[in-house]
Amino acid sequence: MRAESVRGNEIRLAQPLPLQARLAFDPQLTTFAPAIVGAGVEGLTIRMRKTAPAQPAPGATAAARAALTWAGAVEAR
Repeated sequence: MRAESVRGNEIRLAQPLPLQARLAFDPQLTTFAPAIVGAGVEGLTIRMRKTAPAQPAPGATAAARAALTWAGAVEAR
């Protein structure tokens, strides 16, 4: 998410959050280091146990703030 403006203790986001955000969740803002560039993963196998379906964590994203990255020969079993 990108902040459109910051004024005092109010932050206006450039677009709506894709999830519910409540004060009871104790939301916190974190700044990230510069984006990762030119990194990748190859020849990776992920083996998972069979469990009940789960929902992703609120706000979870994959490859956030990554540019010019790749994934090759990645398999999930």
